[in-house]
Amino acid sequence: PSPIIFASSRTRAFGFWSDPGIYQLIRKYRPDAKVILTLSPVPLAATFRDMSCISANQISKAILRAALDEFLRGIQDEGKAFYWPSYEIAQTFPGDIWTDELRHIKREVLDYIMTLFESLCCSGTNPRMTLCEAWIRARTASGSLPKTHRLRSKTSYRHSSN
Repeated sequence: PSPIIFASSRTRAFGFWSDPGIYQLIRKYRPDAKVILTLSPVPLAATFRDMSCISANQISKAILRAALDEFLRGIQDEGKAFYWPSYEIAQTFPGDIWTDELRHIKREVLDYIMTLFESLCCSGTNPRMTLCEAWIRARTASGSLPKTHRLRSKTSYRHSSN
C-alpha cells in the first residue's frame, strides 16, 4: 500500500478553519485581529485524481470557494473575517492575464489586484502607484488596452484639460 493518501472533501477544507482550527486560535490569541481570506487564482499543476488537471483545478477551486463561503456565513456576526475576491478578479479580468507558462498571473495584473486590495482594505499606506496607473498597466499587459496607450505623468493628469 502507498503511504500517500489523497482526500478530497468540502468538509475537510471547511474543517481547517472551523473550531478548533486556525481561526479559533487567532481569536483566542488576537481577539481584535481582522482575518482576510482569499482563493488563489493560480491553477493546479498536477492532480492525483484520474481526470484532467483542468477539471481537477475547477473542482478544487469550487470546493474551496464553497467552504470559504460556508465558513464566513457561519461567523458573519463577528465582523472579524472577510473574503477578498482575488480569484474572481483574475478570472473575470479582460485579456490574457497569464505568463507564458500559464502558471502565474502577469506581474502587472497581480499589481493591480494588490493595489485594489490596498486601496480598499488598508489605511495609512503609501502605494507604489495609483489605482488608475495599476489598472492601465494591467490592461495593457493583458492586451485589453492598446499598447500604443502611454501613461502620462501624474502631473499631466492633474493639469490636463481633456
